[in-house]
Amino acid sequence: MDIPKWKLDIVNQLLLRDQQQAHAFEDLIHHYGSLRSGISHLDQEKNRYEQELKACRQEVSTLTSKLEMSCAMKSYDYEQKVFRLQEEVTDLHRQKGALAADVIELSKAVQERDRALASSNSKLTELESNLKTSHRTINNLTDKVHDLDRINKLIMDEKFAMDMTLKSLEEKNREIEEDKQKLLTRVAELQETIQELRNIEHDIKYRKNQETIRKNLAEAASVVVDINEPDYLEASPCIRSVIPQKALMKIDANDGEVNSVRFTPSGNMFGSAGFDRKLRLWAITDNKCELRSTLVGCNAAVTAIDFDPHETVVLGASSDFSCRVWTLNDSRLRVNLTGHSERVVSAKFMSSSNRIVTVSSDRTIKLWDVERCMCKRTIMATSSLQDVLACGPLCAIITGHFDHKVRVWDERTGAVSTEVAVCGRVTGLDISSDMRQVLACTRNNTLEVVSLRTNKVCDYLTAEGFRVGLDIVRPCFSADALYAVAGGQDGCVYIWNRQTRQLEACLQGHSNTVVCCHWSPAGHMLISCERTNKAILWGDS
Repeated sequence: MDIPKWKLDIVNQLLLRDQQQAHAFEDLIHHYGSLRSGISHLDQEKNRYEQELKACRQEVSTLTSKLEMSCAMKSYDYEQKVFRLQEEVTDLHRQKGALAADVIELSKAVQERDRALASSNSKLTELESNLKTSHRTINNLTDKVHDLDRINKLIMDEKFAMDMTLKSLEEKNREIEEDKQKLLTRVAELQETIQELRNIEHDIKYRKNQETIRKNLAEAASVVVDINEPDYLEASPCIRSVIPQKALMKIDANDGEVNSVRFTPSGNMFGSAGFDRKLRLWAITDNKCELRSTLVGCNAAVTAIDFDPHETVVLGASSDFSCRVWTLNDSRLRVNLTGHSERVVSAKFMSSSNRIVTVSSDRTIKLWDVERCMCKRTIMATSSLQDVLACGPLCAIITGHFDHKVRVWDERTGAVSTEVAVCGRVTGLDISSDMRQVLACTRNNTLEVVSLRTNKVCDYLTAEGFRVGLDIVRPCFSADALYAVAGGQDGCVYIWNRQTRQLEACLQGHSNTVVCCHWSPAGHMLISCERTNKAILWGDS
């Protein structure tokens, strides 16, 4: 059986360590051996000399006795010889002491080496234990790798099957896309044909309207007109409005905060919408409000509502980037118009139920064809949009902006035809029934009336205590445009007289900021909603 590489590496490392450590003390051990040999030799010499000394002493004692008997001169020679031998013995003792000191030092060095060797052995034991642990870990990881290999193989097989399925689906999708492209091409051709026919129809109507306007201008040219005459003295299709005196009924308009409220053109019904994503329709009978139906379908808060002139459909703008159209007779959702990239702030019908204008926080104005469920034109705005109005006689779109401007757009070209500066950020707009004045509410706590004839601000309406509490507050004209109304931060509904430019009435009854209000087209009722879900129907009796 082959020895694993890691075992050979460890053995080689141990041999290398032994060689390095042995080489470091090789001279010391060799010197120690030499000293031991020298000590042994000296011990032998010492023993030999001691034996010789003993023999010499014996010989000396013998000779001494002989010399004593023989000759005094010979005794002196022997004494000298003994003296020399004693000196040699002394030298040998001195050498023996030095060698003993060397032996002690070498013994200490050997003990230190033994301790180092014991420490190395302890580390080696620890490393061997770690090595065994590593072996177990390697075995566990090897098992996991094998398991992962099996799982990976299964995944690769599944991926191959999915790739085959994907190729098949892509082929089917390609065929469907080709069919779709052919159908789109055909639809585009048909739409171009329809558009050409509609353009021809529009040109005919436009020429007829121009001819009618030309005749009217010719007739009006003979009449002397005072241009300083206030707009509110012009003819109005309704009777004089009556200022509400009391609250006829209080209702919970929606389940959450209310964003918009509006009467139908007949004034027999009004709609409310808010954060509960529902649009509720209320019927008015004997000065009482009864819930007629609840329209659903929005995925976020409803920001604005509007009714078409014939009361067949209702429009709702939503924070889910779209607007929707419901029919009033069966309360069913008919159209869902999508295309904005942010919440739709406001939406209005443009003289008919088939044309809609919307404004969004994405700073775009979109004109929609409801019948074809498509956007006919997109207009880019330079400032954030707060509200929108449609003025059919002028073929214009009127928008209020964050940059203190009211802009009038030509719906045919998408260009700004007029720009009027106001005192603050616009929070809401309303247009008079004769389509000649625009009411703008601003964060400067002011209502400003803009004349579409002179394209200037003709009235400034303020009052002590009137504060605009939110960025979205919808004001409104009375049905005859003689009064202007807006809700305040203190929960009051403020009504101004256009003739005197003074505050005519202040209706109290709300407990929170009044967000929106609308005057009945009949001129005798007013509906207002506060930031919470409370709505109040005001009347004169």
